[in-house]
Amino acid sequence: MLILAFLFLDATPYAAKIVTVEEICKNPNPAFALTFAYCSNLLNSIPGGAKGANVDSLAQYTLEVLQSNLTNTVNLLKSLIANSSTSPDLLDVYHMCLNNLDDIGGRGQGALAEIERIKNGLKEHVYSLFISGLTDTLIYLQNCMSVDHGTPNREFHDPSLLPQYTGDIQKVIGILEAMSVYLFP
Repeated sequence: MLILAFLFLDATPYAAKIVTVEEICKNPNPAFALTFAYCSNLLNSIPGGAKGANVDSLAQYTLEVLQSNLTNTVNLLKSLIANSSTSPDLLDVYHMCLNNLDDIGGRGQGALAEIERIKNGLKEHVYSLFISGLTDTLIYLQNCMSVDHGTPNREFHDPSLLPQYTGDIQKVIGILEAMSVYLFP
């Protein structure tokens, strides 16, 4: 009996909480341009449904979506860079974004590298890595989304899908930020 009680107490800090989609999505942070509908639709798209899913599995699924969105954006950037008709100003932006989002050469930097660290932290229940990695991922994204890139008075009109892709990434980060408050035991 004593051993069973010890095992129960040992597992308790890592017992994942059941949190409803409504709880996670009820107060979307406007800084992420996130709406309740977007948040709810994404979380309810988890295979098997979100009802009764614990916050760790919802976070893991959302990280997979984020990683997929980042990979698609990196592929778009590589395609845009390869297009010889791209203007020099936009080419600079695309290179800046690629350097911030991709883990070029496996150097362990960039948003994609952060996602791997976040996923590992979540698996190991090291939730502080989740928060710090999410912050770093957002910084990488903001470096990409900052259109003047330190050169004021440059007007950019990006006709590509990059603004839409980065906007979607920002929303998914907002969902992860909203669920982060439920991760700590």
